[in-house]
Amino acid sequence: LPSPNEKNQYDSTGRILAFKVSQDKHRGPLVWLRSYGSSLDAKSPLLNLSREIEKDSDNKKHVQSVIERSTGLFRPFADELLPIERIEPGDIVVASGLRHTVTGETLIPYVKNNKTFPVPLEAIVVPPPVFAQSVEPVRANDYDALERALSILTMDDPSLRLEKVDDSLVISGLGELHLQIAQQRLDRDFKIPVQLGSPEVELRESVINSFSHD
Repeated sequence: LPSPNEKNQYDSTGRILAFKVSQDKHRGPLVWLRSYGSSLDAKSPLLNLSREIEKDSDNKKHVQSVIERSTGLFRPFADELLPIERIEPGDIVVASGLRHTVTGETLIPYVKNNKTFPVPLEAIVVPPPVFAQSVEPVRANDYDALERALSILTMDDPSLRLEKVDDSLVISGLGELHLQIAQQRLDRDFKIPVQLGSPEVELRESVINSFSHD
């Protein structure tokens, strides 16, 4: 990664990297940020360079840039979050209220009518999942809450994936222990006990030798 004072080779606008997402019972999702050249007030809007969303307008779909506005900036100090009013180059801060930003995405201060944007910082490479299990709530009326909780966990942990297969929820990750930790978090943090189905392990094969046959 570049140093905080490094000049952007394409634009003078500094960039901000979202390098972690965590959850807070009272504040909701918290996005951990590091500034590479940007100064920003707590209430200033941010443009997400790494993401676009599809919106319906006049029965037509169009792609729109994601503009975020934090509800607060905090400086982490041990297990406390101290409110601050401004972020400076090189700062590591925590932002609340960012609804769309996830780990590895790049933000810049939003300037209306600005059409020149810097290149996003290199995204964090997430290994592909190799282990999958279906997940079901112990209590049948927890299904909707389980789906929301799993969506939150996948925001926290990009290596954890969620998909629907034949009306069942399937989570996949980097191993059996990885999915067991997700199961424990669902019970501990969200009060949703779940059962995991039979594991499915991704198998990859490759050709190492070839021959011809007449």
